Amino acid sequence: MSDPKTLTIKLVEACYQHHDRVNKIIGKIDARNISKLISAVGLTANPRKSKVGKITRAIQETLETSPEM
Repeated sequence: MSDPKTLTIKLVEACYQHHDRVNKIIGKIDARNISKLISAVGLTANPRKSKVGKITRAIQETLETSPEM
């Protein structure tokens, strides 16, 4: 590949959906192309810590103090 931002994968089967200004392609890819896709996107963990609000804290507290619920 000449451009590191370009990835070409081969679809085994494809279905095209045409809308006003958007064309959608749905298809199946084989294991080799899935491997290429996973390598290209990296799939690293998201390091963000999710926000915990009042309701989430209440649920967590209930699970810790009354797990039978």
